[in-house]
Amino acid sequence: MQGHLEMLQPDERGPDALVWDYEDLFRIIADALHATGHDKDALRFYTPLHAKSSSELNLMSYIGLHTCYKNEGEDEKAAEIIPILQKWPAETYDDLAVLAKFFEDHGLWKDAMQRAETIYRDKYGHKLKRLGFKAYDELRVYYYNQRRQA
Repeated sequence: MQGHLEMLQPDERGPDALVWDYEDLFRIIADALHATGHDKDALRFYTPLHAKSSSELNLMSYIGLHTCYKNEGEDEKAAEIIPILQKWPAETYDDLAVLAKFFEDHGLWKDAMQRAETIYRDKYGHKLKRLGFKAYDELRVYYYNQRRQA
């Protein structure tokens, strides 16, 4: 596999580098490498896209990039991804649920609950439950009590 990846020259950054013509392919490869536990190689494909703020990087790619940095012990670089995720314009309840779970897992409770409350209020709480959102029961009890008081 290594030889095939080298054909794409992921470390080349010049104006004629393949990454600029194949950003979609670089993202797909990076996501696949991360998903199969090859974080060091995934970073070689994510890094140029991130450096250019490529529109190819989607929500799962940024979460993958964050996870790769964490797994490779690059905590400072991982921390740089958090503000991108905090500003992420979630277009679906699935995206909101993924973000809520990500923030919950990383101890960013305010960010997690902002998204979780929106999802729950709009009757999509099952999406949180399916992802294993730990504060789901607290949210359910909170809204149950709110309705009782009203």
